[in-house]
Amino acid sequence: MTTISSPKPFAIPPTLVEDLKVVAVQLRNGDAPGPALSRALAKIAELPPATVLSARRDIAYAADLSSWQEPKLWPWIKRRTASHAELLQLHPQLGWLFVFHLSGYLREAAMHKISGPIDSPFLFAEILTRLNDWVYPVRVAAEQCAERTFPATNAAIVAKSSFALFLPSRNWSRWQEGRQILDATQSRRDVCAEMAARLITAEGNRASRIAREMLQHPHMDEHLEHLATKAKLPSVRSVAVDVLLRRRASWQTGWDWQWIDKSMGIRRRVPSYTNRTIGIAVDQNKAMRAALEDRSATVRAGALSALIAHEEDFPDAVPLAERLASDKSRKVRERAHFLLTRAAARRS
Repeated sequence: MTTISSPKPFAIPPTLVEDLKVVAVQLRNGDAPGPALSRALAKIAELPPATVLSARRDIAYAADLSSWQEPKLWPWIKRRTASHAELLQLHPQLGWLFVFHLSGYLREAAMHKISGPIDSPFLFAEILTRLNDWVYPVRVAAEQCAERTFPATNAAIVAKSSFALFLPSRNWSRWQEGRQILDATQSRRDVCAEMAARLITAEGNRASRIAREMLQHPHMDEHLEHLATKAKLPSVRSVAVDVLLRRRASWQTGWDWQWIDKSMGIRRRVPSYTNRTIGIAVDQNKAMRAALEDRSATVRAGALSALIAHEEDFPDAVPLAERLASDKSRKVRERAHFLLTRAAARRS
């Protein structure tokens, strides 16, 4: 087999590279995998799930998982060494290595060797990303693998991997059934609990979008009040408050066209949303008061926007707005003044 070399320096740990190179020699000679494979798989399992798309390249190059193999006939012993496909049949433990293979045929075959729960967020992420593989038979094999493994996989592993790939996966264009399999996995009550726990401590601007899209799953309703008061990020608290006060969760499902000038054929793409009514009883007045006392102006302003939209549901809307008429945040003051002005116009 022709040895392949990496076009860039390896980003995976050097000790993993060394183990994979030992495995590459064993595979090239058609030998049974030894302790180096076990060590390599253990180190692969510890990689961060967010690095899966870049790490898989390094794994394939370090282990010399070429998409093409020469016939290997050693003239002095007159026998052919086993191919990767034959080795996989003889040693199913190679399945977790060959999912990184550059050959789609071997990635597909490797998927069929994997069963039981997945015990690593990185390996869960690998199967997840293969649902969007560019080779159609690999996607089908990944779907079958996910159906066997995802339901039995621990919720903490699902949540850690899902959190890392949640937003990138929304831009995948090749997967079909795989998206439904992932949605069914993320909708589990235990997974929703783990995702909520991550959202409580999350940092970065992606968390609020993850929160909004996770709220399509009814089991997330159980965590709304906790998210609204305990989440570290104001943007996450604001999403939870908005859902509590409006009693409705909404999330983006695609894109539509909106006409700007139909006579000139000018239009723009706008996001399309789906919504559902939340399935828990909410003390809206209590939630509103807590939101209006939040330390973040973003949360206070969002709560006032909900108050403006649903004033009829809050008998003490005017007193609540009066308390914020002199708020230090301009956007909060503007919303409070709007509500008070509208209430005064109705009385006159």
